[in-house]
Formats: sequence, C-alpha cells, structure tokens
Amino acid sequence: CGSGEVFGADVSKRSAGLNGHRGPHRAVPAGHRDEQRAAYGQNQPLSSGEEETDEAVSECSSACGTTGGGACAGALGMGAGVESPLNLMGAMSSPVWSVRVAACAGLRTLLMGERAAEAAPVLERLTAASVERLGDPHHKVVHACLQLVSSTLLAFPRAYDALAERLLPPLLARLHEPRPAIRDAAEAAVNALADALPSEVLFPLLLRCLDVQTLKVRTSALNLIAALAPAAAPHLASSTAMRPALAKVLKLTGEKSAELRRAAADALHALHAAAPAALVAQASLLPISSQHALIATVESSAPELAAQLTAMQRNLRLATRPAPP
Repeated sequence: CGSGEVFGADVSKRSAGLNGHRGPHRAVPAGHRDEQRAAYGQNQPLSSGEEETDEAVSECSSACGTTGGGACAGALGMGAGVESPLNLMGAMSSPVWSVRVAACAGLRTLLMGERAAEAAPVLERLTAASVERLGDPHHKVVHACLQLVSSTLLAFPRAYDALAERLLPPLLARLHEPRPAIRDAAEAAVNALADALPSEVLFPLLLRCLDVQTLKVRTSALNLIAALAPAAAPHLASSTAMRPALAKVLKLTGEKSAELRRAAADALHALHAAAPAALVAQASLLPISSQHALIATVESSAPELAAQLTAMQRNLRLATRPAPP
C-alpha cells in the first residue's frame, strides 16, 4: 500500500505479494530480519507481555528439568538443542498452556535466527497452526502466537498468502483486548501483514471483514482502511476498487454503534482524499438518498463534494441526451 503509518507503526510496503509469481518460500536473510525487527520495535527491551512469555517458558523448563531459552525440549519430547519445526508445531496443541507458549517461543526463535530456512518445507502447516492458536483460551498463548505471526511474516513475507482471509479477523479483534501486551502484539502482527500484502489483495480482505458480525472486527477494519487509503490511492482510483469500498463503508454510517459510525465516517473521508475523482464517479451512480447521506457524512472534510456530484450528474445527463434531429 505504499509507505504509511498503520496503527502507530511505520509500514513500508513491498512490491512482492500475492500478485506475483507463487514461487517457493525463501527466508528473508537474517541481517534484513534484524532491520525489520527494529522497524517493528522487536529489538526493544522486553515488554510486560514478553516477560510473561519468558516466565511461561521458564515454568515449562522448570517442570521438565531443562534450562535455557526457546521451547522446553523435555516437554516436547526431544533432546536439548535439537528442536525441530515439526515437533514445535506439535507442541502447540499440548494440553498444557505453558508448553504451548514455549512452542510458539521456540518457533519464533528459530524463524528470527539462522535456522529460519528449516521452516520453509512446513510453512503451510506452521501458519495453519498459528491461526488456530489465535483462538486459544489462555491469554499468554494468544500473546505468544501473535508474536509468532509477526516473526513468521518478517521471515517469510508471503507465508500467509493462502490464509490471510482467516488470519485478518482474529488479528483485528485482538486490537481491542483489555491487556496492553496483547493489543501491542496484535498491532505488530497487523502491521506485518499490511506490509506483506499489496493493496489490491489487502483491501478486498478488509472489505470482507466488514461483513463479519463482530463489532470489534468491523471497527478495526474501517480504521485500517482509513490508515492505508492514502498509500493505496492508485488502487482506489479504479472503479472496480472504489465501487465496493464506497458501498460497504457508506452502509455502515447508518449502524447503531456510534463507534462504528465514526470509524465509517473516517474511512469515507480517507477514501475521498485518496481518490476523489473515483469516489465522485461512483457516488453519482448511487440513489439520491445515499448521495445525501454521503454528503452529510464528509461535509466537514469535503464540502465541495455536493458541487462535484451535481456537476457529475449534469455531465451524465448531457452525455445521455438524444442528439437533435
């Protein structure tokens, strides 16, 4: 989506993504991953959430009689120092929450280190497991899994190509968590996903999130649309992109939730600012009542919209007027 600020983090969009050739997954070089981690704040001192993850790993290690960071080799049925991606993924389904946390931490350590390439052959299974664990009943597992999603995307930017539609709603929902550590981890994961996907892939996914019944998901999706719209201007300038975006966002301005209405209004402001000509062209095709609702919603930021729509309607009438005999 270009370069922009998404949920407080600088996001520099890459041109590679779903619209490119689907070749084999290759790990991002470790040196470049260090730069990316710095951009997402992952080289900063441990947050309270990261301290919780370390405590969980320590609990797991103590229970198994092992020491050291990463996943608990004893609990995972392995010798020390030989944690394989497959065994770590298996441990993500353990009935013991601390083992699940340790497994996520071990995979994250592997992905951000020199052994990241070992995950490439099983990346599809890893991403599926991480999406499933985002619904874990234990908040420490959710936190560790969110960190794993970010690390996976930093190591393999296209890792969630096939699962992005399943991944995005739970990430957006976690942005409203009462625990700051989980909100921060969710924000980092959303930023990493937005960085990995091109606008022509991400925006349709966000629009589909507006159909989800969960208020938190729809509100976060609208906020992300507003944040990414400026950088997505080339994509939104097309009628095929603006038409569904305008229709879905405008519909939400009539919802009961004041928070949702405000988010929809902000998204409409951003869509108009990013691609005004495309928005006016599509708005002119809406029923008059919908046009009036749109004008009222963006009046403070785009008072010229009413005149633009009037001019567009006049031009349409002139274009369709029968030629004189």
